[in-house]
Amino acid sequence: MKASLKRARHFLEFLFTLALGVAVRALNPRQAWALACFLGRLGHALGVAGRVTRENLERAFPDKSPAERRRIARGAMEHFMIGMFDILRMPLIDPRELVAQFEFEGLDVLDESLKRGKGGVCLSAHFGNWEWMGAALVARGYPLSFLIGTQSNPWVDRLFNSYRQHCDINLIPLKNVREVLSVLKRNQFIALLGDQDGDKWGLFTRFFGRTASTFQGAAVFARRTGADLLFGVPVRLGPEKHRMRILRLPEPPEGLSEEKDLLFRLQAYSDALEAAIRENPEQWWWMHKRWEARPEHRLVEAERARALQGEITFDLEEQAWKLAATGERFQPTPVKKGHD
Repeated sequence: MKASLKRARHFLEFLFTLALGVAVRALNPRQAWALACFLGRLGHALGVAGRVTRENLERAFPDKSPAERRRIARGAMEHFMIGMFDILRMPLIDPRELVAQFEFEGLDVLDESLKRGKGGVCLSAHFGNWEWMGAALVARGYPLSFLIGTQSNPWVDRLFNSYRQHCDINLIPLKNVREVLSVLKRNQFIALLGDQDGDKWGLFTRFFGRTASTFQGAAVFARRTGADLLFGVPVRLGPEKHRMRILRLPEPPEGLSEEKDLLFRLQAYSDALEAAIRENPEQWWWMHKRWEARPEHRLVEAERARALQGEITFDLEEQAWKLAATGERFQPTPVKKGHD
């Protein structure tokens, strides 16, 4: 019974998405922008994702006034809706014309990576119009593939993927590691988003002064293949205008352990992303639970209580627990993945 209701809900969501896409594509770009902004302001007023957004902004910007944080939250919801409309408008996009909408900064970084011959792992985020950024790079002639996850609604998932493929974007399922390695071996680029919560088994980095779990995949690919680790975000400047910035993230010092090497790379990504968000805070998706996973979530119940009481503390540099009183390393009870 539950499975039937779920399929019915997914089908209705699919029909709604199809109908919305038809309606959005009947508008010109400025009309679509204006409607998306209106719906975003309406969603903010109705409190859509309000609690998560508010808590995230309080964590990231404790020095800003409540009014300023509300302004950012409203802008973030507007940009969320603009992003949704942009995806729905992708079937109308001529990738060659899309290039004219972008100001490119850092294309020489991509060219240098190609000259090195080992490809590049391009990290971005739910920021600006990342979908069109990738399509614009492909249209410029850069061999770029997207590493993508699967949405819960399979019909909507296939629909959005067909929109992406219309813009000549090559898609690789998230768990297809073999294809990722093959792309890098062919001296091409892999693009993926790394800004969501990496669950309790990710590596913990500093992000806006707080501990945030970060997925390791991009750093692992770069370390094991020798590919450059790159960072890029697009900034919306208007209905049909974007500025794209691309930079190469610093290489870890030689001689680090694998864990510290990965941590160095991921911290460099977190720092670059934080700087981009601080510059244009309303263009990031504040509505996802970026700081949900905590180091103590890996501990068994008794040890978790000790962590919450401050008896043991987590050392980010070492990714290890230590006794607060002495600074000595504390070895927690082994916990298998999947254990809560």
